[in-house]
Amino acid sequence: MPRGVKGSGKAAAPKKANAGRKEKAPEKKVRKAYPTFEERILLADQKIDRLIKIIDSRRKLIQKAEADLNTRIDALNKNTDLLLKAISRKEQLLSAKRDPSDETVPETGAPIKKPKPRKESSSKMTPEELKAFRVELMAKARAARKAKSGKQD
Repeated sequence: MPRGVKGSGKAAAPKKANAGRKEKAPEKKVRKAYPTFEERILLADQKIDRLIKIIDSRRKLIQKAEADLNTRIDALNKNTDLLLKAISRKEQLLSAKRDPSDETVPETGAPIKKPKPRKESSSKMTPEELKAFRVELMAKARAARKAKSGKQD
């Protein structure tokens, strides 16, 4: 049977209730004396001192947390400003890209290199010419395949 299940095979030896023991007479417990007024006042003073220390330590922690929070808020504001600057810079660059009328780069003042005009290539093929060209290429490819397979045989 699995472990931990009753009747798992191990039989516990029965224990004898009071084998070899002598019965002791029950002792009466002595009650703790109720504190006097002076003791209660002293305990109240100790409790007040402890609570004052706790309150002071918590106030210090709150001040420290507020200082950390203020530094994080300042950092957040700085990062937000940097983000806005980066966005405006990107917009400037995009507008400059769209409008190439400016002859210089705004930041450096260097002249912009104009792209060279492309050479006019031969005129485009008409659809009929393109179709004939493709047919010729396919015929060449078939001939090359036949020649290759003929060599292997």
